[in-house]
Amino acid sequence: MKEIAKLLGDICAAEEIKARQSSKDRDILEGDRDITYFQAVANQRARKKIDVIEGYLGLVEDDKEIMEIVVPVLKDLFSYESRGNISL
Repeated sequence: MKEIAKLLGDICAAEEIKARQSSKDRDILEGDRDITYFQAVANQRARKKIDVIEGYLGLVEDDKEIMEIVVPVLKDLFSYESRGNISL
C-alpha cells in the first residue's frame, strides 16, 4: 500500500511539473497540486481573439459586424454537401 501511495505521489508530482512548465508561471510554490490552474493558464495562451477582419468594404473592428461576416462563411464551409451518385 505504501509503495502504491508513493508511486501515486510521484505521478502527481510529474503531472504538476509538466503543467507548471507549460503554464510558464513561476509564482506558485513547489508542492501545489492544483493542476487545473496550470492547465487553465497554458490554455489561455492558446486562445486567440479576432480584433479586426477585412470585409468586402474594408477593415471591420466591431464584434457584431465581424460575426456577420464570419458566420455565413463558416456555415457554408461546414454545411452538408451532396455527393451525387458516388458509391463504393
